[in-house]
Order: sequence, then C-alpha cells, then structure tokens
Amino acid sequence: MKKKLSFILIISLLFFASCFHKDVKTGNADDIKKAVIFKQGNKSYMAVFETVFQATSKSSGGGFTQISGYNDCRISVYDLSAGSMMAREKTGTLTEDEANEFLGYTPDHLWFYSVEKEVGFHSLDPLTLKTKTTKEKLFEKNAPLLKTLANPKWYEISRYFLVDPIHNRLQFTDNQGYTYMINPSDFVASKLPDSLKSANYSSNDCFTTSIQASRQLYFNLITDFHGKKIRANLGISCTFKLQFFPI
Repeated sequence: MKKKLSFILIISLLFFASCFHKDVKTGNADDIKKAVIFKQGNKSYMAVFETVFQATSKSSGGGFTQISGYNDCRISVYDLSAGSMMAREKTGTLTEDEANEFLGYTPDHLWFYSVEKEVGFHSLDPLTLKTKTTKEKLFEKNAPLLKTLANPKWYEISRYFLVDPIHNRLQFTDNQGYTYMINPSDFVASKLPDSLKSANYSSNDCFTTSIQASRQLYFNLITDFHGKKIRANLGISCTFKLQFFPI
C-alpha cells in the first residue's frame, strides 16, 4: 500500500510540473523588461529582454487563488525589416544565484551583467547571441578594477552597472562607490566625477517626455498641438524649437 501511495505521489508531482512549466525558448513571454532598437550594417533590429513565469504551486481559499513561482529570462532579437526572429536564448532566472540583467547595446555588443561570479560583466553577439566579450577580456587593460567591482543584489544590478546610450559607453561602480566608464571600442577605463546615473527614460511610462542624462544634461519635450510645435530643452541654457508643417 505504501509503495502504491509513493508511486501515485511521484506521478502527481511529475504531472504538476509538466502542466505548469513553460519552455523558455518557445513559450509565450509574460513580461518585457527592456527593448532596444539598434542597427547592424544597413538593417534595423530589436533586442527584447523578456520574462517567462514558471509556476511552482497553486492554492485557493477564501475566494482567492494564489500562484507562486519564479521568472526565467530570455533575450530575443528580431529583424525589423522582415518581421522575423533572428535568435533567442535563455539568459538566466530572476533569483539571487542566477540573475543576468540586460543592460543595453553598443555597436556589435549586447551587454549583460550576471550575478554568477564566473560570468559577471559580459556581452553577446547581437545577431547570434553567442558570447562575444567575457569579463576577463573586458577588463584585460584594467585588471585591478576587475577585483574591486561592486557586488550588488540581483534586484539592484542596474544601480551599479549600465550602458549609457547617449555617450555610447559602459558605466559601473566599484566596491568603494567610485564610478568608472569603459569605452566599448578599446575597453579602456577611466574614472568619472559623478555618481552612476542611468541615461534611460526617467519613467517606465511610455508617454514620458524627459530623459536625465547627467547632472547637467537633461532633455525635456513640451508640446503645443494647436501651434503644431515641439519645444526641446537641452540642459539649462540651450533651447530649440521644431516646427512641423502638414504635407
């Protein structure tokens, strides 16, 4: 009787796992964490960092249903002219042991930071998603910095490592709070005077109208639909106007 119960329990667990687990490379994404459009040669592509939720348990009570689980992550690259997917790879799981954050794009590189120490700061080829630059190669000319990098929690990676698309450079913080940049064309590092500041949109809202690039540089759009004008403010003293005319 005990053997029969054990057999039923094992079958039930296998059935539960198969019902809830989704294939990371072929299943539907549950969320998009970041999307970047870039050009390689004369063609435009989009890299999309997606999450796939994997349920591990389900419970109901009091009129509520609770599903627990975790998020697997993947990177997908699409050819925008053909509307087809070029490549897709699993990048990790959003946990303290496996998180691998997509930071952004510089020419010929998709940059990531992994909490796995043997992987760390690295890049993938934008079209094949194969490893292109390892952390050892990235810091080959700046070997001492590799030993002093900040070691953030997985949910704080973007506070310590980022790609600055405005200045086309990599930025990171060491374990003493100093900020550095790396030129992605020659991997030479230099110290920055300001603390790490993301040059991404200041809001996740798709209708945001401002970008903070640095302490001195910001970009703000003010629209006047009746006058068909868009005014863009750059920094404190520089202002220009864009006038649109009907075709």
